[in-house]
Amino acid sequence: MHYRKAIDFSWSKLDIARNTVSRLDRFVHKLRSSQKGPVSSEIDQLIYDLGHKFTEAMDDDLNIAPALAALFEFIHHINHMVDSKGLEPSDRNKIEDILSRLNSVLMVMDLTEAEPSKQIEELIAERVYARQKKDWAKADKIRNELKKLGVEVIDTKAGARWRKIR
Repeated sequence: MHYRKAIDFSWSKLDIARNTVSRLDRFVHKLRSSQKGPVSSEIDQLIYDLGHKFTEAMDDDLNIAPALAALFEFIHHINHMVDSKGLEPSDRNKIEDILSRLNSVLMVMDLTEAEPSKQIEELIAERVYARQKKDWAKADKIRNELKKLGVEVIDTKAGARWRKIR
């Protein structure tokens, strides 16, 4: 298959791609752990705009840059909603649906619901206990153990949350 442009590979571009995937993973985690909020009248229009811009970009010789720009513009709007008022579960489902459709093309987002293993649950509980006892060295040691297992711990006001890292 021939494209109009040659592939432009560099290690720095690979790092940028890795960071892009990480941003997408963080967004999916934030979306799933968001507080319940009111129904938003904006969601349907944002989803329509994203789908339209993404399809238009991909139809233009697989022009990924504007496709990702549309996705990150969408993410920016949704992050603002999550931070300011939360999301209604039906809106969250609509967002997950569009992400799933886009991911059928991109194949970079991990949209599976992560279930912690017993070992991960125990380590997280042990870390929470260490933090309550202000044993920061032990809490940091456990955080590093979890990281080796592919788990990032995020400390929030509501407690410790975690997400898979790749």
